Amino acid sequence: MTDLTVNVMGVKMTPRSPDFSRKWTPMAFIDITIPELQMEVNGALLAHQKGKYLAHSPKPTARGSGVQWAINSPLAKIVAEKAVRQYEAMGGKMPPEPKPLRQFIPLHELELSPDEGVPLEERVEDALEIEARKRGVECFTEIWTRPEPEADDDEAVDGLHRTLGIDPAVSEACDRAGL
Repeated sequence: MTDLTVNVMGVKMTPRSPDFSRKWTPMAFIDITIPELQMEVNGALLAHQKGKYLAHSPKPTARGSGVQWAINSPLAKIVAEKAVRQYEAMGGKMPPEPKPLRQFIPLHELELSPDEGVPLEERVEDALEIEARKRGVECFTEIWTRPEPEADDDEAVDGLHRTLGIDPAVSEACDRAGL
């Protein structure tokens, strides 16, 4: 696609104030011209969705829509960029800055303090606080523990031995030896 010149001729704010807490928010209706195509488009929609600005082609009417474009096309992106600048210049309500997301850090990547006298949970919390300050975003990890079979749960232990293919005689010898 060749470079097209897109001129924003008019911006009409939506009747309701934008509510950016929604996934998809209409912001304004825009009128544009594309001189290379000698075309004027009235009533395209400027919207905000998941941190991006989108320019939708005009809504079809009873007479049909004369213009359609793909929402992720280069033309739509140019229209959205220029419309956002005009919208902001006219004092339109802009979406808030996106809140930082939490970031997962695998436990093995954390630099835990070598002090063995401190419980693991506290060392992990301290390491997460350090990482959060470095990265500027809340960090978290998961600590998984494997439950040990209870000594009096003979049925579970027998089932485990059957699953692992351990001979019952060997299992009984291990039990007597306390293993």
